[in-house]
Amino acid sequence: MKLSLITAIILIIINAHSQIAFTNLTDSEYIFNDNVNGLYADNKNGQHALNISAAVELIVNNAEIIAADGGHVPFQTGGEQSGRGGNAINYVIDYTTHNTDLRIEGGKFFGGNGGVVTNQYNTYQTPGLLLIHENVKGSSGGHGFFSADTAWGFYAGIGSVAITNAEFYGGDGGVATNMASGAIYADAGHGIFLNNNQLIQIQGGNFVGGAGGNSPTREGRDGLDALFRDNSQIIISGGTFTNGGIKVESIYFHDFSDSYGIYEPQKTTFSGGEASSLTVSSIDDDALLSLYPELDDISERFTSIGYFGSNDVTITGGVIGDLLVEGNRGSSISMTGGVIENNFSITGSGSNTLSLSDSAIIADINVAGSTYNALSLTSSVTNSGKVSVEGGVTDVNAWGDDHFMDTTVSGGVLNFNNQDFNLVGGATLALTASDAVVNFNG
Repeated sequence: MKLSLITAIILIIINAHSQIAFTNLTDSEYIFNDNVNGLYADNKNGQHALNISAAVELIVNNAEIIAADGGHVPFQTGGEQSGRGGNAINYVIDYTTHNTDLRIEGGKFFGGNGGVVTNQYNTYQTPGLLLIHENVKGSSGGHGFFSADTAWGFYAGIGSVAITNAEFYGGDGGVATNMASGAIYADAGHGIFLNNNQLIQIQGGNFVGGAGGNSPTREGRDGLDALFRDNSQIIISGGTFTNGGIKVESIYFHDFSDSYGIYEPQKTTFSGGEASSLTVSSIDDDALLSLYPELDDISERFTSIGYFGSNDVTITGGVIGDLLVEGNRGSSISMTGGVIENNFSITGSGSNTLSLSDSAIIADINVAGSTYNALSLTSSVTNSGKVSVEGGVTDVNAWGDDHFMDTTVSGGVLNFNNQDFNLVGGATLALTASDAVVNFNG
């Protein structure tokens, strides 16, 4: 392999034989033939197994990469130590210098489980970026694969992550106790948790989130199979995400006409694979804070200088159990193929554009919250015919009569625009509340 002066590339080829301790990958070339384990220690977070902090091309064939469990942290007055599980791959990037391609072609990756942690502190304030990366105090599980620009939170301009076939498992949450009033967490790790990449390509593999642990702050949250935050482009053409599902979330990036619109929305294409759910979330840091109401404050808040998130999602194939669009900012969903087996749900307070066409197959449609939605369904789309509207304003700008066979409006406004609405034989349209409104603007 030839190394240029501009781009340093690290090649790692791992095959399962004997076992070695954790590895920090920082030099120009690594070739070894061993499984890797993070090292356990009391009073500390679990060690990451592969800790990557340089431009890396990583090829993993048939190895087990196992992060350490979080350490046992006994009661210490005034202490704030954590016993979080380590990450199997901990990939720290800097968007100003990141310039490489990282490939994973096989192997098994296990995030460490959270430990047993007892602490005592009365307040908990954290920078917003740490919260985005879920780096919170306590005994949360580690991730099978974690990547982020931990200094800035911006996505890199070049470089990619490609996963062709591998298994990723998030660690389980442990037991976290705070003897005082400050928040402490025992959430599970995610199968993969990827932030701030220019391009992510997933062609296959199995992805499994961990199980939540125990904490007095709140019951530990289960991990997602895959969580993507503030990346430039995500392409999923295969893989199994049937435990905790997939979430694509944007907090920073949007393309509206303001001084902070230089970054485009997080773009996701789902063309193959199987997921129990796909959640599309466009939020700002006020919404992020609402997910952690027990925190005292988030410092370095991003919306104070104009940042907020948006998503642009295209679905062309694959099978998804439930599709959920949420958040307080805007998302665009285009579906031309594939199957939504259960529910297509829209909630929150964002402004969304939803376009379904060609061979798309969906089940029920549910609209709630205070959203604004522009919805179009071409006549070739197949759905169950069951639609419920509980809030918000929804403009239906194209549809087939059989798309609205069993329609209930219990709140909000439903507008049918641009064509005549017809109730075909056996169809019903019911308004069940005094504030429910249906307008026909053909």
